[in-house]
Amino acid sequence: MTQAARSRILALALAAAGGGVALVLAFGLFPYHTINHDEAVYLEQANLILHGQLLLHPPVANAFRPWFFVSSSQGLYAKYAPYPAVLYAAGMAVGIPRLALGAVGAAVVGLTYLVGNEVADRRTGLLAAGFVLVSPLFVVDTATFLPYAPVAALNLGFAYAYFRSERTAELRWALLAGALIGLSFFARPYTAVLFAAPFVVHALWTLRRTPTREVIDLRAGTAGLGSLGVALALFYNWSMTGNLLVFPYQAFAPRDGLGFGYHMLRGYGHNYTPSIALRSNAVVVWRFASRWVAGGLLGSAMAAVGLVHVLGRVRRAREGERLEGEGEHRNSDTRYLVLAGLYPSVILGNVYFWGNLNLLAPDLDPTQGLVHYLGPYYHFALLVPTAVFAAVGVQWFGDWIRPRLDGFDSRATVAVVLVVCLLTTAAIGGALAGPIVRNADNTAQYGQGYAPFRNDGPPANSVVFLPTTYGKWLNHPFQSLRNGPEFDANTVYAIDGVNSLDVASAYPNRTYYRYEFRGTWVPTDDTPVHPALRRVRVTSGTPITEKLTVRIPRGADFASLRVATGEGHAYYDLNASSGVHTITLVVNETDVTVSGRGVNPANASTNGPVTVPVNASDDVTATVYVETAPSVGFSYGSRLPVGLQNGTRRALTPYLEACTDPQTCGSGAAYLPGRVPDQYSITATLQGGPRNQSS
Repeated sequence: MTQAARSRILALALAAAGGGVALVLAFGLFPYHTINHDEAVYLEQANLILHGQLLLHPPVANAFRPWFFVSSSQGLYAKYAPYPAVLYAAGMAVGIPRLALGAVGAAVVGLTYLVGNEVADRRTGLLAAGFVLVSPLFVVDTATFLPYAPVAALNLGFAYAYFRSERTAELRWALLAGALIGLSFFARPYTAVLFAAPFVVHALWTLRRTPTREVIDLRAGTAGLGSLGVALALFYNWSMTGNLLVFPYQAFAPRDGLGFGYHMLRGYGHNYTPSIALRSNAVVVWRFASRWVAGGLLGSAMAAVGLVHVLGRVRRAREGERLEGEGEHRNSDTRYLVLAGLYPSVILGNVYFWGNLNLLAPDLDPTQGLVHYLGPYYHFALLVPTAVFAAVGVQWFGDWIRPRLDGFDSRATVAVVLVVCLLTTAAIGGALAGPIVRNADNTAQYGQGYAPFRNDGPPANSVVFLPTTYGKWLNHPFQSLRNGPEFDANTVYAIDGVNSLDVASAYPNRTYYRYEFRGTWVPTDDTPVHPALRRVRVTSGTPITEKLTVRIPRGADFASLRVATGEGHAYYDLNASSGVHTITLVVNETDVTVSGRGVNPANASTNGPVTVPVNASDDVTATVYVETAPSVGFSYGSRLPVGLQNGTRRALTPYLEACTDPQTCGSGAAYLPGRVPDQYSITATLQGGPRNQSS
């Protein structure tokens, strides 16, 4: 077997290992996906594509809007371009979406070998591929349904085809390079521009230096097909947003883009100044070099050695030093320089992008935020050049140390080699262990949260209403609970709230459940989530009467009640004596009337019951606050969805909570008996009017 054949077999083995690592971690480490909720966007989009659609048309407006989907007159569309969702759709087509992740992992490792081989030689390519394979950034991100590894595969394919066209002068490779970078631009325009920048500089330099017909044809082929990708992106913009120059992500959040100044994305905003940009990107780049490449600082040090070695060789060549094989070195050195150009291009380009600030906690703490769990994924493009230069550095180090070991006896030489191997293994293992352990802890937390669905599966022929933990979105944060594009699956998931009754009307022959949990849906805070799947029913009749019963513990100093709708609110004083108290809320066509023993309007001058106006479709919320010490207390809450249909009131079983921790009020304080101390208790019953019925 020839050396070339052995190298190809090893390269295929490394690529297969890359695919295997991605699959094992995708199934084992991320069964419920990651803390980056963009995964659900791509999966929702992939399901659409699989059904030949780009737009969602939910049966009830505002009750089925997925995270990061833009609302338009045409329907709902994702803020991202359809690649890499197309890849994930291919996996869905065979029933195993994660197979696409294995293909991407194999492609990234295999293309790393090809790029390294094209830039230098087979040994460099194999070492670079191995470096990528054990880099935490590769290991973690290829196991997720995020775009960074799939787009990196396009960019690596472009780099390989470009270098191959330079070596062979074959137009087909130049055309392939253009097609791949064009598709990359369609997927993530700014990422593609930053990656292509050093190649464009090289292309212009060669055109100026050797403007032959052959070179012009190669450059025209690459630029031509690359431009088609730009045209495709603009056409997609026009078809989705109605404007060639407005990308879907801009339509979703106009202030979420490039540049300095004030940026905002769905309620979170920041003034992104050049100073903050430099500081945040310095943290992210240091994190990349010290934690997210193979061996951490050891791997980065080897890459630095390799880069210095190459730059030194270039300098010597420019000084006219005549070396054996100088022409071959010069060609290789040019390719090395193009790869090295990715460092200033990607690093400086990302300074202009405020997304790197969002990877960090608000105080730029790298041990918090997305970067701590998923790495500096906006710098994924630097992984392969780092791997190639690390391969050069390792070979240089081997050539340097080999003659120095000749003076040692064989046992001492073996000892030195073993020490180096042990240190390298420890560095690689240490770098990998951190993010894997952290994400495994998150997965354990998710496993608790999804327990009602995991144990027996989703309820048959049902609608499950999901809480608005992070706003009125689906898949944010509940990524594993997604609908199909036809909204007709065995279990349909809807946003719990004012539109719940409209959803029930759209699905009249199903059973209804509400997913509730107690705790905080933040897997990184090590706080357990206690979930429940509650059966809910529709009650009809005019009026609707809710009897709310709460327990006030001993020692309470004061109690009050607030009743609110979308049209107004009113305050009441309550009897604060210990024991069980009942509050009655009567909802007719236009108003809510509140009564009960010890329930009095807070305004002493008011005579008779105080009514609160209510909309045809509304949420009637009742909040009981109990003060146990000055400025110290807890609250009970009831949220009753009500509707009006043909003059008849309808209501859904209310959501109840006992809010003993202010951090969980709203969507993490659900009243779950057995999970709340015995001194707290809240129950509710519903009764319809003359035409009383429940379903």
